[in-house]
Amino acid sequence: MDDEINKEEMLAFFDSNMPSGKQYDRALADKIFNIFDTDKSGKISVDEFIKTFIHIEEELKSHKTQIKAKYQAELDKVEDLKKKMNFYRSENLNSEGIAPSAKLTIEIANVEFIRFKQYSAIKIRLSFDDIIESTRPITNISQNIYWNQKFEFKVEKRTFLVFDIIDVEQDGEEFIIGSVQFDLDKIDKQEDYDVTLEIPDDESSKQSAISSKINCKITFIWSYFEYYQELYNKAERNSKSYKSLLDKNNSLLDNLNEPFKNVLFEDIYAMNEIAVRETKTTIKQEEEKNNNNNKSLDDIISFQTEKFLKDKLSKFKLIIKILKLDVNIKWVTFVKLLVLLILLIGLMNSVVYPSFIDVSYY
Repeated sequence: MDDEINKEEMLAFFDSNMPSGKQYDRALADKIFNIFDTDKSGKISVDEFIKTFIHIEEELKSHKTQIKAKYQAELDKVEDLKKKMNFYRSENLNSEGIAPSAKLTIEIANVEFIRFKQYSAIKIRLSFDDIIESTRPITNISQNIYWNQKFEFKVEKRTFLVFDIIDVEQDGEEFIIGSVQFDLDKIDKQEDYDVTLEIPDDESSKQSAISSKINCKITFIWSYFEYYQELYNKAERNSKSYKSLLDKNNSLLDNLNEPFKNVLFEDIYAMNEIAVRETKTTIKQEEEKNNNNNKSLDDIISFQTEKFLKDKLSKFKLIIKILKLDVNIKWVTFVKLLVLLILLIGLMNSVVYPSFIDVSYY
């Protein structure tokens, strides 16, 4: 028996089993063959062919599951965002294009001192449209001080946001040691902006010198309808992309298995009668064994479960029959039978048995 095949033989087998005389996808066939042909000899062994075929099919199925989950997540997101859009659809914008629900969010991450001095305590004060908020004072002073504190402001107009670095003395007296402004007109998208604000060094003779930096995240939502609409459009684009990937993956799986569909049905019809006979014998033996223990099979499982068990057992027996074949056959028949095994193993993997059924005899 010749245990090696070349590309022409593989393509001939693929083409001969395609429906309506179609040609097997040459690009996919080349990719498969090149993966199999690890030593680049132009030939692959039957064992290499089968093992790699199984690997490719399992990879595609795994990829399909992942894409399907992401696709469904984006579809769920689309539906959720559609509801939020409808909720804010009637919002009224003022002359500056700002809705009554507009919100400015600032998250202070840390301050980094370039010119470091020893202070009693440091805090950052935020001023926006006559509203003042402050971080908690930090007494453990170092060159980098961290807060990760978040603040929210209601917005009616675009104006300046003022950041002051405050030195809090032990007697409670406060001194501004640095100040910087941020103009909301700089924000043109309703998304998170990572901002580094540089505080000028008033004590330095150099005009460009800085004394410290404030690192923060600024988010300005001026219209929730527009905000959710942007997210909705993005989720729709993502869902279409995942749908395209899913269709492509399904097409690859179909192309991969197309030459073996006829083979599958031929071999099932040829071997199913033997498998069913052996299945009936096995079921009868199990019933006799249980009867000897004064416990019938019907006492253990319901009629539906018994039917399910018999059906799946027939599949197992069919596979065992294939595995036990030991005859002189050409490689094509060998491939046909093993591909049948591949497809049936895929079927087996979907089986979930009730926990009380002992399947050890399979």
